[in-house]
Amino acid sequence: MTCCWSVSNLTDKRKKFGDELSKGMQQKLNLCLGLLPDPDIILLDEPMIGLDPHAIKELKQFIEEERQAGKTMLISTHIIDSVDMMWDRTIIMQNGQIKANVSKEEIDSTGKTLEELFFEVTEGVDKEETVSENAAKAESEEG
Repeated sequence: MTCCWSVSNLTDKRKKFGDELSKGMQQKLNLCLGLLPDPDIILLDEPMIGLDPHAIKELKQFIEEERQAGKTMLISTHIIDSVDMMWDRTIIMQNGQIKANVSKEEIDSTGKTLEELFFEVTEGVDKEETVSENAAKAESEEG
């Protein structure tokens, strides 16, 4: 695993303590430290918080590269559109309960976005009915 984007931006800060860094620099440092051992399973909790747009772009590229390399990525976020193109399976939780556990193919078959599914599930619409109804509707329109 290379964390060059973060290391190169942190070299001039090497004599500073972590609490002397900006929020974005602290986030980059934490990401690099967590990824140093090159783990096969990577858990990222709100990884884009505090990062500038350039760093977010590079982090998304890194996440995609790790996915392609066969690594398991678990990303926890409240910013749904930040991960909209980077997922294979989503688990939506509310009040500590799993409300939806769907693959990208399942939601794509409904024509909905991840954000639309999130709001349907968390605002009381039954996900199973919605996915099933939309899949049936798509099949009837094709036939």
